[in-house]
Amino acid sequence: MEEKRIAEIKEKVAALLEEERLKEAIAVLAEGIDELQDWSLRTRFTQMQTAYDYLLEYLRNGTPDPGRESMHRNLMGECYMLNDIIAITRESEKSLSHYSSAKRHHNNFAAIEKLQNKLHDDAADAAIARLLPDEENKNTLAKIAQRHEGTLDELFATLWCSTAWSKADAEKFEALIADEELPAHDRELCVSAATLSLLKSFEPIKAIALIRAAEQKETGISTRALIGVIAATLQYSKRVAYYPALQEAINAMCENQRILSRAET
Repeated sequence: MEEKRIAEIKEKVAALLEEERLKEAIAVLAEGIDELQDWSLRTRFTQMQTAYDYLLEYLRNGTPDPGRESMHRNLMGECYMLNDIIAITRESEKSLSHYSSAKRHHNNFAAIEKLQNKLHDDAADAAIARLLPDEENKNTLAKIAQRHEGTLDELFATLWCSTAWSKADAEKFEALIADEELPAHDRELCVSAATLSLLKSFEPIKAIALIRAAEQKETGISTRALIGVIAATLQYSKRVAYYPALQEAINAMCENQRILSRAET
């Protein structure tokens, strides 16, 4: 599917969802779904489609269903997410953009832990290098700094290009941000990468992870995370209502006076 057609489908689905025309949105999103190489996404789409068909069947039969509104809201939220993720996945197969190129090369979230360990190794090697004679110390530290920069670049790209976060992915990100053995600058960069990822593909689990990062005691990390949450919820304000867990996390954050004060600043 050509890039122009991918963008057209994404925009049309988003417009239909804004009018809560879920049935039509799912029908449009289904166009070309068989061309998608990602089987997990195809399965996720089929599950959403099936759930909506069941909902329609209950409506036709007049079957009482007290959870109907909640189910419809959940399906709306899922369709919004899939619309973003499917478009990104298709674009990554076709596009020559910097983002798509990065996604093709950094699409394994499991690499986060390995990269985190490499950052630990860099810090340990740098500490040892500082004990060496001056000239040897200088050369060794320069090599470590170059290696460290490459690891950070890879980590940033992996987080930035990540979509369809699982609970385990969110936990890995939170563990990375809370790792006080890493320099604050490194973790701040990771927060920025997650923010860009959230702005590209709005997923409640990402937003909640950033809200938790905003609760960190370190000002640089907390401020970056807070800015990310604010920017994303403003950009996707119409979607927030479809994610009860995110609404709950935002409400809890708004009760934190320290975070409110920082947001005002």
